[in-house]
Parts: sequence; C-alpha cells; structure tokens
Amino acid sequence: MVAVIAVGYGDGLDERLAGTDAPVLVTRAGAEARYLCICMDQSMIDVSGIDCRVGDEVTLWGRTSGGAFLSAQRVGAAIGHEGVYFHSRLSHRVERVYINTKG
Repeated sequence: MVAVIAVGYGDGLDERLAGTDAPVLVTRAGAEARYLCICMDQSMIDVSGIDCRVGDEVTLWGRTSGGAFLSAQRVGAAIGHEGVYFHSRLSHRVERVYINTKG
C-alpha cells in the first residue's frame, strides 16, 4: 500500500532517499515505512503492513509524539551523508518550531 505525504524536494527532502533503506516513521508508534518516490511537493511511501489512516503522524527524523525516535544520522547513512545534511537543506517552506526543553 502506498501513502502520499505532503513533503518533497521543494522542502529540502533529498530525492536520493527513494528506493533506499532510509526509514520514515508513520503513526505515533513509529512504524517504519520506506520512501518510494520523492517529488517536488509530495512523496510516496510504502506503508504495506502498517495500520495507518489519512491524517496519521509522519516523522521524517526526530521523535514521534508517541516517543519513537529516528535519528537524522540513520536517514543520512542511506545516501552517504551525515544527519546535519538534512537540517541544512530545509527550505523556507518548512515551519520551524522551537521547544524549550529546560523548563
């Protein structure tokens, strides 16, 4: 089964992730899906065997609301890059949210 997510290379997602073992987390539980195709404004991911629905949370890297974690380093390793590579590619279209974790 294929799901479409509203992020693509226009947002800074690298097209080379498609077809690799780079994971993307789906649902609060963080089930691992794989990128099939990355277009300018959207991407297709393989959600076969994952119980998901329209509107479910998708995490490209970082922590899901359910506590699952995916490092940018792990994603970057699929295309021979460090995790910081993805942070530097984020376009102006991506909303930034800063969270104070020190209280």
